[in-house]
Amino acid sequence: MFPFRKKLKPAPDPAATKAVRQLLHLLLQRLSNKLSRYEQKMSLRAKKGLITLFCIVAGVLAMNTLYRGLFIPTTTRPGFLSRPAMHIPLNPRIPDSLLYRRVPHRMHTAPVTVPHRDSINQ
Repeated sequence: MFPFRKKLKPAPDPAATKAVRQLLHLLLQRLSNKLSRYEQKMSLRAKKGLITLFCIVAGVLAMNTLYRGLFIPTTTRPGFLSRPAMHIPLNPRIPDSLLYRRVPHRMHTAPVTVPHRDSINQ
């Protein structure tokens, strides 16, 4: 009934999923405990210095992103847009079939002779 229905992927092994989940929980808990102990040992002045440093770094990164997005020079392009330049002539020569003396009729046959335009107009 629904030809474009998404095929279901096989369910992962529940034992492996549980083991990975427990390992990640253990690692995050250890990291959290270490950071908490480090933060408790810091003085108020050090905490203020770290939060100030974090705000300055985050602000500089945001300003850099805004600058690059708004004021990118026109000579530089992203890598996926870089293509070789295409030359377009100002006065292109468009061929006129009546100007040709010989027009091939088929690929493997002898060319057919067509009269010149001047002789047609006379």
